[in-house]
Amino acid sequence: MSIRCITSFIGDAIPSSPWSQSDLEVNDMTLLLKFSGHDPATGVQHFLFDVVRGGLRIGECNLTLGQERHVQYCGNIGSNFPAPFYGRPAANELFQQLFRLARQAGLSHALLTFPPESRLIDEFCHSLGGTHMDTVSVPKDDELSKQGANWVKRYRVSL
Repeated sequence: MSIRCITSFIGDAIPSSPWSQSDLEVNDMTLLLKFSGHDPATGVQHFLFDVVRGGLRIGECNLTLGQERHVQYCGNIGSNFPAPFYGRPAANELFQQLFRLARQAGLSHALLTFPPESRLIDEFCHSLGGTHMDTVSVPKDDELSKQGANWVKRYRVSL
């Protein structure tokens, strides 16, 4: 089982990043930027990363800077890893680094969203210092709903 939240991206064909390569290294993991985009209508910036460990892609994550309606359902930080990854120290280290990147970009808090049925995610979000906000229905016209998500559990993490 994978747990994922994918943001819809609009933007550049060539990825660019406001961070240095050292900002994108987390112990033995590296964030490889594979997409960056900016939506001029909302001012929201999107960054999509492959997460590589030991030369192998182990998952992906995204960082969304700014606020728009869709972010309320998909969150500022999204991820796609096998479920057991979230119970390991590496997951905590990776998210802490994503929080640092978000803070460097000016966010004061991050919104994380996950499917409501995962108890492992509850424990994981609490270990990150997250506070459960609520569980909300995803509007039918949102991209996340079109991907099959009907409900999301939302957590707020102060940066």
